[in-house]
Amino acid sequence: GLVAADPDIERMLLRNLTSGLSRRLRLTNVTTVAALERQVEFERTRAIMGRFVVFLAFMMVSYTFLLKFAADLLPANVSPSAITIPITFAYGAALYDLMRRSGVPFRFFGLTLHNLRPVLRDALTWTAATCALATLFKLGLIWWTPSFADQRLFNLSGVLDPQTTQADLQLSLMLAVVYAAVAPLQEFIVRAGLQTSLQRCLIGPSAPLRAIVVSNALFASAHLHLSVSFAFIAFLPGLLWGALFARQRNLVGVSVSHVLCGWFGFFVL
Repeated sequence: GLVAADPDIERMLLRNLTSGLSRRLRLTNVTTVAALERQVEFERTRAIMGRFVVFLAFMMVSYTFLLKFAADLLPANVSPSAITIPITFAYGAALYDLMRRSGVPFRFFGLTLHNLRPVLRDALTWTAATCALATLFKLGLIWWTPSFADQRLFNLSGVLDPQTTQADLQLSLMLAVVYAAVAPLQEFIVRAGLQTSLQRCLIGPSAPLRAIVVSNALFASAHLHLSVSFAFIAFLPGLLWGALFARQRNLVGVSVSHVLCGWFGFFVL
């Protein structure tokens, strides 16, 4: 044929074929190496998150035992919070140190100020909806539950009650300040630590949902020393904040929402 009759055409075809195969081989090698590097990085991060899960599981278990210890041994006029709040700060410091030494960027855990304005706007919207639902729930209790029939819809920490003393109002203010410090720390432990590490360790499209439920169940169990009903009440808004954190991947939004919802529930309703 034409190729056999002209050696130059044959050499050109072979050269083009060889060049094309070389390019495809290089591209395949680059793609394969990149995929392997991503898989290695994923497994490395997953192993690190496994250490976080172990640490946080130990923390939650030891916290529960310490709560029981505080409830049994402390005098009746001393709140268990006198022990649990310092312990929570100690655990938070240990978790922060673990994050720092892990080599994983802080933004991976939601510790970032990126997109702060839309994050806060989104969080405030969720907070307003939550407070509205809580108000409707209390209104329903007042209407249909005899034990709530004489309750005000908005208690306002007893400001409207003539029996409320100045000391009572000062105590409410102090508790509000303490709550504003503790709530973001709780979110740091539960969302940045537990939920994030669980989500990375779990596999499948339902991993975010399972991480939210499990992390909130562990968080709610830490409130069982108060009552089962209080633990259940703590579990429900935790689902909201878990979903908000999964949506934003930013700790600021859930921390602000937690503080505002807590203030509304404890000091307004």
